[in-house]
Amino acid sequence: MQRPIIVITRINNKTLASVTRELIACARRIGRHSAAPVCLVMAGDDLHDLAIRTAGETGLDVFWFHGDLSADNAAAFWMDLAPQPILDLNPSYICMAADAAGAEIAPALAIRLNAGCITGVENISDAQNTLCFTRKIFNGKITATLVPDNDLTVLTIEPGAFVPEPPAPHKPGRVPALQERKPARVIALPAAPHPHATQRVQFLGYTSDAGESARLNEAEVIVSAGNGIGEKENLDMLFELAGLFAKSAVAGSRPVCDKKWLPLNRQVGVTGATVAPRLYIACGISGATQHIAGMKNADLIVSINTDPHAAIFGASDICVIEDLTTFIPLFIDIYRDM
Repeated sequence: MQRPIIVITRINNKTLASVTRELIACARRIGRHSAAPVCLVMAGDDLHDLAIRTAGETGLDVFWFHGDLSADNAAAFWMDLAPQPILDLNPSYICMAADAAGAEIAPALAIRLNAGCITGVENISDAQNTLCFTRKIFNGKITATLVPDNDLTVLTIEPGAFVPEPPAPHKPGRVPALQERKPARVIALPAAPHPHATQRVQFLGYTSDAGESARLNEAEVIVSAGNGIGEKENLDMLFELAGLFAKSAVAGSRPVCDKKWLPLNRQVGVTGATVAPRLYIACGISGATQHIAGMKNADLIVSINTDPHAAIFGASDICVIEDLTTFIPLFIDIYRDM
């Protein structure tokens, strides 16, 4: 039997996050190359019903590791346990989401497993019977095709890169083993805590931000600032531009929010909000895949950038190659004179 492809599920509030179905679609595409089976791994307490339901809906075997850990803090499981539970499954690939948790878990897990690691995978191809993985590099300006040379490879998959397969009748998968996370004893799949394990993170629960995040989700027009706006003072003209439209909001890319030019809850992208307004105006945004994943479902995307080769133009309906400090004031003046 071919070695399996493992999907590490993403769980939110004891429900399967939508990105997990994208990971399954990616894993199945890998599996078609080598006829390898796909199985799911869940880590967290009190997930028995979810594991049974997921096995029924996907037709895939589900391995559920449970004990004294939160499903919403899966990093604690992957960081604190030795790799033996995964090695026992003898996988060829491990797939997880390219989000904040994946960025934390994937490299550490690869080191523990002595595996390769390819992050930000956007596509899979077959070249001369060799499986190739595509990802963006240099801020999204170059596409690289990588071929793993390890016996085991950990992959992080860009959200939105793979379309979930439509629901179809499946023979329910198995939930073949339950493992308790205990210091000296395990059930069914042997594992022991890593000798230097420490509890790095304690999950305290969810809090809802009813302020700016809600505004972004409800806005019909979003004006978004990128690193290319140059300086914080140029945000004033973006707020003025947004003010021309009803139900509008100003957002930003990660670099802008990291600089504290805008609050973190205005960040759009994989590690921020996912939005789908009627109009999205990207100002000085280069177009990293993490940002595009958060806004690509907008009805109309307009991008303003001085770089004619900016990756954001590939996702845009209208491309304006101009200095935003020149274009936006002119646009505002013309709009007000109409």
